[in-house]
Amino acid sequence: MEEQAKSKAGKNLQEQEGEKKGSGKKIIVGVILIAALLAVLLCVYRKFGPKTQTGTKAYTVEVVDNNGDKKSYQGKTDAEYLSGLMDELTAEGDFSYEGTQSDYGLYITTINGVTADYDKDKAYWSIYVNGEVGQYGADSQPVADGDDFQFVYEKGQ
Repeated sequence: MEEQAKSKAGKNLQEQEGEKKGSGKKIIVGVILIAALLAVLLCVYRKFGPKTQTGTKAYTVEVVDNNGDKKSYQGKTDAEYLSGLMDELTAEGDFSYEGTQSDYGLYITTINGVTADYDKDKAYWSIYVNGEVGQYGADSQPVADGDDFQFVYEKGQ
């Protein structure tokens, strides 16, 4: 009888250990399912969630080329200076510029493929800010909310 009691106790112990192992597997499966669900929710959030803001300062940029043709750009930016805004427009692919560094800052030589050569015909690119002749070069002209910039191809006398 004693052996039967020991045998029965041993079986009960084995069953309890088996149940513990089975419940451990259930926990692992549950954790995996929760992680998979969280991954799916994260993907859905990235796809349909709120989009990042493009910037906080509204701007308008107009380019008037050597033929008097105008091209306008509008948007929002966080650029501190006009050259940073120009870099953003270039990255978007519909605007291009070239320039050289001088003692006075960035000297713009080409915008949208139109080159102004002062040595050849006294042509240059003027910068206008809110309708006034700009007082700074592109790399030191601050950008404020609502600014209206113009790049105008001009010829000197």
